[in-house]
Amino acid sequence: MTTPEANQEAKPAGRKPVREPKPAPTPIAYRPGDAARVLGVSRATIYKMMTDGKLEARHLGGATLIARAELVRVFESAPLTPHTKFARSNAE
Repeated sequence: MTTPEANQEAKPAGRKPVREPKPAPTPIAYRPGDAARVLGVSRATIYKMMTDGKLEARHLGGATLIARAELVRVFESAPLTPHTKFARSNAE
């Protein structure tokens, strides 16, 4: 058990505890430019995927929006690529 004096020494006078900032909420949908950054491709690629029917988008209040679940679906459907350096070292 600590004494009141020891308790006062442990807390700096007049300082409030530091609160950790809350992480930003994950968006439910992204605009094409943001979707491009999430997937690591260009905006042109996003628009081409939308035109080709490979990526579904919705129009809401004049904005083109792509659902987060749609980005996950597209990402997970992309082919797996072996790491070049790893593939070479295993082939030898």
